[in-house]
Amino acid sequence: MAHMTIEDFKIERFKIDFPDTEFPVVHTLPSEECADLKRKLAKKLEMATNVAPVLLLETLYHSFHIERAGITAIDPGFNLDTLLRESGVKAGQQVYINWNQFEHVDEIKLTDLVKYFQYLWYPSSEDVEIFDDTLRWAALVRHDGAVRVVRLE
Repeated sequence: MAHMTIEDFKIERFKIDFPDTEFPVVHTLPSEECADLKRKLAKKLEMATNVAPVLLLETLYHSFHIERAGITAIDPGFNLDTLLRESGVKAGQQVYINWNQFEHVDEIKLTDLVKYFQYLWYPSSEDVEIFDDTLRWAALVRHDGAVRVVRLE
């Protein structure tokens, strides 16, 4: 298995709950591809392509967005696919999860992310940005469970 940014404890918890199921295929992008995604997103937001990742993400979090009142990623019934559809997003089959200011980005099938979201994102410790290669949208999930969909069209 290739090196992943998904921590081992997440994989172990998954294996306990799904002993006969393989952990979803997650491809960790090489650092050059992470940097390229950051540059493309900066360009999309009309920022300098060498902008500091923290400033890029701050701008992303404060750009035009659609918030779903009363919906949080902590809710047992949270469904990322429903959130995207209700926000008018037509996501690709593969999506990226930005874990740490474009230092660690994983690629995963959207269906796997939706199905196993609770095994990949953990409240209290992680802010993640989810997007596809169109960069027309981003789903932002804060550590406290607040979710926001940003349209970048």
